[in-house]
Amino acid sequence: MVAQATGTDREAADRRPLEVLAALKKLEKKGNHQSARRCRSFANRVFRYGVATG
Repeated sequence: MVAQATGTDREAADRRPLEVLAALKKLEKKGNHQSARRCRSFANRVFRYGVATG
């Protein structure tokens, strides 16, 4: 999701919250509110896992 929106292929540790937010806003702008919500939830789980595992 974020890689497609930003045109980059970087690891999650190199992502910044504003990049994720920009990708979610693009989805919402297209009217895909449910998809944006699911993507936000998934990104949240990925980042929480990263924090928990170091």
